[in-house]
Amino acid sequence: MKKLIAIIVLAVASISSYAIEVTEHYDSLYAMGNKAYQEQKFEEALQYYTSILESGLQSADVFYNTGNAHYKLGQSTRAILYYEKALKLNPNDKDITYNLELANRQIVDKIETLPIPFYKEWWSEIFNSLPVDIFAMLSIVFLLLAVMGVLLFLRTNHSMIKRLSFFLMLVFIMGSGFSFLLAKAQYKANYQSNNALIISSRVSIYSAPNTTSTTLFIVHDGLKVGILKSENKWNKIILPDGSIGWIPEEALIVI
Repeated sequence: MKKLIAIIVLAVASISSYAIEVTEHYDSLYAMGNKAYQEQKFEEALQYYTSILESGLQSADVFYNTGNAHYKLGQSTRAILYYEKALKLNPNDKDITYNLELANRQIVDKIETLPIPFYKEWWSEIFNSLPVDIFAMLSIVFLLLAVMGVLLFLRTNHSMIKRLSFFLMLVFIMGSGFSFLLAKAQYKANYQSNNALIISSRVSIYSAPNTTSTTLFIVHDGLKVGILKSENKWNKIILPDGSIGWIPEEALIVI
């Protein structure tokens, strides 16, 4: 038994040590990227940031700085891409929002966005009020409180306490469910995006998924669109003004 405990402790220590080394490595890359950026070596900074992202790590700060490096290099579409990725992870960051607006001013297509219904704005404010991990934690906390309410309801004979515990149990169950739905929706929005950017400098939007169909309009790189459907290497997209058409998938990059 002692040997088993010793092996477990050693394994945990080894994993922790490795995790610390990995964290220190990527912190070092991030610091070198920031140093290169401050020295206006934007291509070098981009290499450091890209190496972090290629490892699979995702961070609003790294996405934001990557966007800044692309912007300084005059690559507005790539800057928009990484600002959008940063904003998904940190939707309330004013610096990201401001720089995204600056980059969007550089694109060709100025399409007026459809007005957002008040209930969607209200939902968006709640949806973006906290990070996904906080919503997940709240769901667990509310669930534990609900269990405590059940135990109190079963153990007490006092009618007032029984009614109060039952009421609180229902409140905590609803709170747990609502927090879980928010965490699930935010996770899906962050990692299963249906939004994309046009990356072709100029591309036709067709009425059907083939080049022999009618050309509806022309769009340019940097424009953000929504993906409605995919079919045979074509995507059915919706523009900010509600216009719909088909575009080859190689003309898009998913945010």
